[in-house]
Amino acid sequence: QLGTPDQTASVRPEPPKAFGEFVGRDRNPIRRGHIEPQVVTPGETAKLILTVAPEPTWHVYARADEAKAGLPFRPTLIALTSTAGLQPKAPVTNSPIVTKEELKYHEGATTWTIELPVPEDAKPGEYKIDGYLGYQICTDKTCLSPKALQFRGQVQVGPEKVAGTAPLGFDEAGYGSAMKASASRIAWSDGHGGKLKVDAGVGSVNFASLPLMIGFSLLGGLILNL
Repeated sequence: QLGTPDQTASVRPEPPKAFGEFVGRDRNPIRRGHIEPQVVTPGETAKLILTVAPEPTWHVYARADEAKAGLPFRPTLIALTSTAGLQPKAPVTNSPIVTKEELKYHEGATTWTIELPVPEDAKPGEYKIDGYLGYQICTDKTCLSPKALQFRGQVQVGPEKVAGTAPLGFDEAGYGSAMKASASRIAWSDGHGGKLKVDAGVGSVNFASLPLMIGFSLLGGLILNL
């Protein structure tokens, strides 16, 4: 059931540490996020856009709806914890997946899109969107420990569409927080709820096994940064 427009914006917690783009101390990766358009009309669809952009030669692991035990990597997790009743569709990406044994990842900057259809009877106002983005990046020789961000935003519903984007607010979080959020997240409305296998993506590419890479990825996966 669709909620009512958010009436509590003035009493929310402290402002996020970053808006639109989060750049850590090591600048790897850069994370971006926004909602588009700036104002959506009832009956139309808003989109939540999340990007993980590692440095050249680094890759980010493919999305899954849970981090299964025993995997030699930590998948990208996207979990929505509040949508004010809007029913999100499962995240999709046009970035091809590279497969090497159990490893499934995207090379370079990768963007996921979540569609948020707005019912025709939606009232004008702001509809709060909260969630978590968990991820791990590696090269063929080394991995960084898995990390996460908590994000906040709002879908602005109005009588006329306004083009443009509304940046997400970002705060640092542990990968464990993204795992917990994934366990109780809002289900995807297009049937991809519950426990998904690793995202099939578009245009998967198969390569031979690289044992050294698997070993380093396993080491990175064990460092959960909880």
